[in-house]
Amino acid sequence: MKVLIIDDSPEKIERIKKSITGLVPEAKYIYAFSYWEAKFELDNEEFDFIVCDMQFPIKSNDRIDIEAGIKMLSVMTRMNLKAKIVVASSSDTVNELLEERGYGHIPAIKASSMYALDNQFKPHLTDFIIEDPTSNRAELRNSLEMMRMCGTKMPITSKPRTAEDQLNIEKAALKREIKALKKSGENKAKLAELQKQYKKM
Repeated sequence: MKVLIIDDSPEKIERIKKSITGLVPEAKYIYAFSYWEAKFELDNEEFDFIVCDMQFPIKSNDRIDIEAGIKMLSVMTRMNLKAKIVVASSSDTVNELLEERGYGHIPAIKASSMYALDNQFKPHLTDFIIEDPTSNRAELRNSLEMMRMCGTKMPITSKPRTAEDQLNIEKAALKREIKALKKSGENKAKLAELQKQYKKM
């Protein structure tokens, strides 16, 4: 199972990873610390499970954007992803916000502690692996069963990145978005805003 975690807190990412790994030992992880890094990954990879925070930077070394999570959910909705999406937030009002902004169908879990994560992730991951009848996930079920029988675990993988790598990824995603807007000829205000962002990178 390939997992994308979108969050700017390394500590929270580690808690999320440990919680998922306890339930799905063969999970492989990719992390995105900003909106544009996440957009790059979504454009270039297919994921089975996505965990998204609600507040994180639009680009690396930028201030926290309180709308970043909503913007990310909007992108993922437009992309019509097959992945299961879960919001992991420390906010007490995240469910109300999701409902208000039209994303009430996306489950939200409280990411305040390992105990909270373990108990809240379990039903989502159990449904995803055990009950979904699609062939891809059936293979995951078989893999899990074999590992349990043999008492083995597959290694966890991730993509460590330098600050330069992260910046290049963000620039590539932003450049792709600018190119798409130029081609469509629509939303010139947004195009100008993105071009301005790109020049500052």
